Amino acid sequence: MNGPLMRPTKVLWQQLQEFEGGFLQPLSVIERSSEEFLGNCGFMRVKNRQYDLECYMAFRVKYWRKGLASELLGKLLDIAFNSLRARRVIGIIHPENAQSLRLVEKHGFHFSGNYVASGSEWQIGHPIYEVFPRSV
Repeated sequence: MNGPLMRPTKVLWQQLQEFEGGFLQPLSVIERSSEEFLGNCGFMRVKNRQYDLECYMAFRVKYWRKGLASELLGKLLDIAFNSLRARRVIGIIHPENAQSLRLVEKHGFHFSGNYVASGSEWQIGHPIYEVFPRSV
Protein backbone atom coordinates (compact mmCIF):
# COMPACT_ATOMS: atom_id res chain seq x y z
CA MET A 1 0.00 0.00 0.00
CA ASN A 2 1.17 3.50 -0.76
CA GLY A 3 -0.89 5.52 1.70
CA PRO A 4 -0.02 8.18 4.25
CA LEU A 5 1.58 5.74 6.68
CA MET A 6 4.09 4.66 4.04
CA ARG A 7 5.55 8.17 3.66
CA PRO A 8 8.24 9.85 5.71
CA THR A 9 6.64 12.09 8.34
CA LYS A 10 8.12 15.25 6.79
CA VAL A 11 6.58 14.45 3.38
CA LEU A 12 3.21 13.56 4.89
CA TRP A 13 3.09 16.74 6.99
CA GLN A 14 3.91 18.88 3.93
CA GLN A 15 1.12 17.22 1.95
CA LEU A 16 -1.33 17.72 4.80
CA GLN A 17 -0.46 21.42 4.97
CA GLU A 18 -1.18 21.74 1.25
CA PHE A 19 -4.58 20.02 1.51
CA GLU A 20 -7.15 22.40 0.03
CA GLY A 21 -10.20 21.43 2.06
CA GLY A 22 -8.67 22.23 5.43
CA PHE A 23 -8.31 20.27 8.63
CA LEU A 24 -10.47 20.58 11.69
CA GLN A 25 -8.13 20.36 14.68
CA PRO A 26 -6.19 17.08 14.20
CA LEU A 27 -6.31 14.89 17.31
CA SER A 28 -3.68 12.63 18.83
CA VAL A 29 -4.70 9.22 20.16
CA ILE A 30 -2.88 8.57 23.44
CA GLU A 31 -2.99 5.50 25.71
CA ARG A 32 -4.06 6.80 29.13
CA SER A 33 -1.96 4.69 31.47
CA SER A 34 1.32 4.88 29.56
CA GLU A 35 0.71 8.19 27.74
CA GLU A 36 2.09 6.49 24.62
CA PHE A 37 1.20 7.96 21.22
CA LEU A 38 -0.98 5.46 19.33
CA GLY A 39 -1.83 7.48 16.25
CA ASN A 40 -3.93 10.41 15.09
CA CYS A 41 -7.40 11.08 13.79
CA GLY A 42 -9.78 13.85 12.89
CA PHE A 43 -11.74 15.43 10.10
CA MET A 44 -10.96 17.26 6.89
CA ARG A 45 -13.41 19.53 5.17
CA VAL A 46 -14.58 18.27 1.80
CA LYS A 47 -13.79 20.88 -0.82
CA ASN A 48 -16.89 22.74 -2.05
CA ARG A 49 -19.17 20.81 0.36
CA GLN A 50 -19.75 22.88 3.46
CA TYR A 51 -21.54 20.22 5.53
CA ASP A 52 -19.48 17.17 4.51
CA LEU A 53 -16.47 15.90 6.44
CA GLU A 54 -13.83 13.33 5.61
CA CYS A 55 -12.92 11.24 8.63
CA TYR A 56 -9.40 9.86 8.96
CA MET A 57 -7.54 7.66 11.41
CA ALA A 58 -3.91 6.57 11.31
CA PHE A 59 -2.55 4.23 13.97
CA ARG A 60 0.98 3.03 14.54
CA VAL A 61 1.31 -0.49 13.14
CA LYS A 62 1.69 -2.14 16.54
CA TYR A 63 -1.82 -0.92 17.43
CA TRP A 64 -3.57 -2.35 14.36
CA ARG A 65 -6.21 -5.05 14.91
CA LYS A 66 -6.77 -4.26 18.58
CA GLY A 67 -10.31 -2.85 18.32
CA LEU A 68 -9.18 0.75 18.78
CA ALA A 69 -10.30 1.91 15.34
CA SER A 70 -13.85 0.64 15.82
CA GLU A 71 -14.25 2.37 19.17
CA LEU A 72 -12.70 5.57 17.87
CA LEU A 73 -14.74 5.66 14.65
CA GLY A 74 -17.96 5.43 16.66
CA LYS A 75 -16.89 8.42 18.76
CA LEU A 76 -15.78 10.40 15.69
CA LEU A 77 -19.13 9.85 13.99
CA ASP A 78 -20.94 11.00 17.11
CA ILE A 79 -18.85 14.18 17.13
CA ALA A 80 -19.32 14.74 13.38
CA PHE A 81 -23.10 14.48 13.43
CA ASN A 82 -24.00 15.75 16.90
CA SER A 83 -21.39 18.42 17.60
CA LEU A 84 -20.14 19.52 14.17
CA ARG A 85 -23.57 19.04 12.51
CA ALA A 86 -22.16 17.27 9.45
CA ARG A 87 -24.71 16.06 6.93
CA ARG A 88 -22.38 13.41 5.52
CA VAL A 89 -19.10 11.80 6.55
CA ILE A 90 -16.86 10.10 4.00
CA GLY A 91 -13.85 7.86 4.20
CA ILE A 92 -11.38 7.24 1.37
CA ILE A 93 -9.82 3.83 1.88
CA HIS A 94 -6.98 2.00 0.17
CA PRO A 95 -8.64 -0.83 -1.79
CA GLU A 96 -6.25 -3.42 -0.29
CA ASN A 97 -7.08 -2.38 3.29
CA ALA A 98 -9.71 -5.06 3.95
CA GLN A 99 -9.86 -4.35 7.70
CA SER A 100 -10.74 -0.68 7.15
CA LEU A 101 -13.30 -1.56 4.49
CA ARG A 102 -15.02 -3.93 6.95
CA LEU A 103 -14.76 -1.33 9.71
CA VAL A 104 -16.61 1.40 7.82
CA GLU A 105 -19.29 -1.01 6.64
CA LYS A 106 -19.79 -2.13 10.26
CA HIS A 107 -20.41 1.53 11.16
CA GLY A 108 -23.05 2.04 8.46
CA PHE A 109 -20.94 3.42 5.61
CA HIS A 110 -21.88 2.53 2.03
CA PHE A 111 -19.79 2.64 -1.15
CA SER A 112 -20.42 5.88 -3.06
CA GLY A 113 -17.80 5.89 -5.83
CA ASN A 114 -14.08 6.10 -6.48
CA TYR A 115 -11.76 9.02 -5.78
CA VAL A 116 -11.05 11.01 -8.94
CA ALA A 117 -10.03 14.51 -7.73
CA SER A 118 -6.51 15.78 -8.14
CA GLY A 119 -4.25 16.81 -5.29
CA SER A 120 -3.87 13.47 -3.51
CA GLU A 121 -2.52 11.46 -6.41
CA TRP A 122 -1.98 8.38 -4.26
CA GLN A 123 -5.72 8.21 -3.56
CA ILE A 124 -6.95 8.25 -7.16
CA GLY A 125 -9.13 5.21 -7.76
CA HIS A 126 -9.58 4.44 -4.06
CA PRO A 127 -13.15 3.68 -2.96
CA ILE A 128 -15.10 6.38 -1.16
CA TYR A 129 -17.54 5.31 1.52
CA GLU A 130 -20.19 7.58 3.01
CA VAL A 131 -22.53 7.60 5.97
CA PHE A 132 -25.38 9.90 6.90
CA PRO A 133 -26.73 10.75 10.37
CA ARG A 134 -29.69 8.36 10.21
CA SER A 135 -27.32 5.43 9.51
CA VAL A 136 -25.17 5.94 12.60
